[in-house]
Amino acid sequence: MSTDIQSNTQRVVTGKLNTVNDLSPGGALVAKTGTGYAPGQVGQRIYFSHEEVKYDSAIGTLYGGGFQYVKTDPAAQTSITRGRIAFWYDMVNYIVTPDAVDGNHAGVFLNTVTNGYYCYIQYSGKASLLFDAALAKTTPAVKDLVVQKSAANTGDVVADATTVTGSILKRRMGVAYEAPVAGQIKLVELYEDFKIV
Repeated sequence: MSTDIQSNTQRVVTGKLNTVNDLSPGGALVAKTGTGYAPGQVGQRIYFSHEEVKYDSAIGTLYGGGFQYVKTDPAAQTSITRGRIAFWYDMVNYIVTPDAVDGNHAGVFLNTVTNGYYCYIQYSGKASLLFDAALAKTTPAVKDLVVQKSAANTGDVVADATTVTGSILKRRMGVAYEAPVAGQIKLVELYEDFKIV
């Protein structure tokens, strides 16, 4: 277990990380204050092993890794669905958006979430990432470098003969754990270096 954990207590009303779609922090509104049951939870990160993480298998399997409780941008232009990339909209207040900003990724969404609500994103470990409908590499394979597709909230794979540029490096997400397939969700081992403390 890492000393990187800010809190080892999380309020998850549904009991499963990939079902969280909270109107207010902690899942319920406190009538007098309007701040929810767990306002201090926003921005908190926690690690789970594969055996510890609780999820709804009808939505998808979650694996061990780092998860962060965040707010979603209420004015986002794109809907939030499982496997799409979350981007920082306001790092100070832990607000993310599904609207693409190259190189500003925060993690991957675990489920469908209402814009303006609170949820968990995964920022490290084995995660389910939606790949773009058009990939840069013709035959992607396990261990390929996975990046954010430029100007999109989906993943892409760098072709083997590609010269690595600053633009590619700032969009790197991790490495393929499963062979990527265009338009499908596949497993990626996310690099932890893009999280916000």
